[in-house]
Amino acid sequence: MLTPKQIHKEAMSFIHSGRKDIVVCFDFFDTLVLRSIMPEYTKRIASQHLSDLLDNYCSPAELYGMRRELEVEMCRENHATGFDPEFNLEQLAGRMFNRLNKQQIVSMNRFAKDSFVGILLYIEVAVEKQVQRPCHEMVTLLKKIRNQQVTIVLVSDFYLSERYFSKFLEHHRLASFFDHLYISADHLVTKGSGRMYDRIAKNLEIDKSSMLMIGDNSHADRKMAEESGVKSLLLDRRDQKQFYRVWEEKQRDKEACQNRLENKFDEAISRHGDKLFKEIGLSLWCFIRKLFKQLMKDGVENLFFLSREGEFLKKIFEQYQNDLYGGQIVNCHYMIASRKSTYLASLGPLSDENFARLFYQYRDISLRGFLLSLNIPETIARAICIKIGVDFDIRYQNFPESEHFREIVDCRLFKETYKNCQRVHRDGFLKYLDTFGVNFMEAGLYLVDVGWKGSIQDNIFDLLNKKVKVTGYYLGLLNSSYSHLNNVKVGLHFSEIPHPSPFFSVYNNNRSLFELILGASHGSADGYFSSEEEIKGRGSRIIAKMKTPHSGGGKVFVATEEVPEEKRLFVEKISPLQEKILGQIKAFNKTLLSTGAELPDERWFAKRHGRMVFFPKKREVDFFQDLYHLENFGVFEFTKFKSEKKLSIQKKLYNLIAVIKDPALLEIGFWPPIILRYLGIGFYRFFDGPMRYKKAFGLRDLKWI
Repeated sequence: MLTPKQIHKEAMSFIHSGRKDIVVCFDFFDTLVLRSIMPEYTKRIASQHLSDLLDNYCSPAELYGMRRELEVEMCRENHATGFDPEFNLEQLAGRMFNRLNKQQIVSMNRFAKDSFVGILLYIEVAVEKQVQRPCHEMVTLLKKIRNQQVTIVLVSDFYLSERYFSKFLEHHRLASFFDHLYISADHLVTKGSGRMYDRIAKNLEIDKSSMLMIGDNSHADRKMAEESGVKSLLLDRRDQKQFYRVWEEKQRDKEACQNRLENKFDEAISRHGDKLFKEIGLSLWCFIRKLFKQLMKDGVENLFFLSREGEFLKKIFEQYQNDLYGGQIVNCHYMIASRKSTYLASLGPLSDENFARLFYQYRDISLRGFLLSLNIPETIARAICIKIGVDFDIRYQNFPESEHFREIVDCRLFKETYKNCQRVHRDGFLKYLDTFGVNFMEAGLYLVDVGWKGSIQDNIFDLLNKKVKVTGYYLGLLNSSYSHLNNVKVGLHFSEIPHPSPFFSVYNNNRSLFELILGASHGSADGYFSSEEEIKGRGSRIIAKMKTPHSGGGKVFVATEEVPEEKRLFVEKISPLQEKILGQIKAFNKTLLSTGAELPDERWFAKRHGRMVFFPKKREVDFFQDLYHLENFGVFEFTKFKSEKKLSIQKKLYNLIAVIKDPALLEIGFWPPIILRYLGIGFYRFFDGPMRYKKAFGLRDLKWI
């Protein structure tokens, strides 16, 4: 057995030996690339992913066992017809489809045979790509041989045909170095029998004495090559084989395996995360993994991510699918929508309307807040206030019970504007939905958002006259006053419906962090219009994108309100964090495969998130304090997290005593360290954080921090 350096010397000697038509053959696995897990476990992981697609109607173990049976069956059949005992995974996938259908598995109904076969093969490719890494010494040798003007052939005994195998080479940027690929799945003859060497020599019309085989397998790459008359150089891979043995042994030790899982994910957090809130990517990854599993259970084919938080959620969800399944199993769409853009269109006739969903959250608002929440242009809104002689900007307590509210709804100009604007936005939104080309009337409408009440979903449900089943999947879900049998909401990562989920307090302690980290590259949705003329007069900061409905009926313009302060915040603060998080998502996907598709438990995930919430670094609190948020419904103003007031010592002491007596003052879903700073007692987080952590996890876990 030779080192890469020795193989380089021997290969160059063979190439310069004066032989004609020299062909250098390279093995692939454990020669040019190494795996980070035991090779057979790639099949187990692929079975795990397929089981997820089938909503676990078949367990991973059952699918793996079925696959092994089919492998043996097909190898026996091929051998009986004169080939080697080899198989092609594409043909095996077809047989697996037939067998699963015979078992009448409900979740198989979503797949046609061709799509099932394609998905299974792309899963296999995706898993393999994630666990492979190039051997740089051997790749360097490959490149040097490429410069010698000889024919280079890749030869592998593997069950994926060239069509799919070539994706490995493209992934590692090695495709251009090979003149030919000979994969046993295509020919049903192998290196292990020696017949592949005969096939190559015959097809390339060369003498086998002009062939050089470089590989790590002592039987297939050395013995059978030399018995066939092919010169062989055997690569020393004893270290890699020992790695596989140790890896498999660790898999059997459950306690050691759990520690290894946690260490690997901890390493991915630290290596790829930002210095600020490095664990937030883990929580987002956990959410999209749960989301994917839920979608498989519900048989969802088309998924709509709601703006604006949905922009980045869609990106990391698509990354998850690409890395683990080799493509998009669920079709993802991005819907530009906001409470403001959908609220008026969802309402009934003015005579029947009490604006309950608006007033449930905002009772103390101004005429400005009320009229702009109805998406009435500001110029007309001001004219209405002048008409009835009411101040536009003054905030009124308990506005829905005030005389001013009754004056507004009785105003003729308001009535006309309400009716016209409602028609414009309702027609516009329905046209906008049609641009996606999804038959949601029959299939239902499936939405994704960060949370917390699902107000946009409520608006859309009512806008569609309660005739379409609407399901919302949320990172976090709080109790909502609006419920309906066909208006379904699911809190996947944390929820208080019907009762608080495990570790609810950990994730709920800083919901604002999720909202801010999931900031978007564009402004809030302003409305849906049939022409550019309808947009004019709504302000100079409106940007519209034109969409074409599938069923015709004219174009629709989707307007967003672009605010310079929001754009600057995204570019300078949020976008760099998102880039780091996307890198983390890729790392977590890869880590999942390297651990054999095993995960730490829910407690472990919650503890990592708890580090940010209960034990933040000073720079994290400073960073968060400098952020701001524009509220575009109810009240139209920036929320700043930094107090401009200077508090007296007496006031600070009063606040401290109040918080100590009633810790529930900090239980509002807003980050306690920021509230404490706002109250002038920021130091108290060093006492409050450990108490909250202890309440969530127990005293013994404090030593982890």
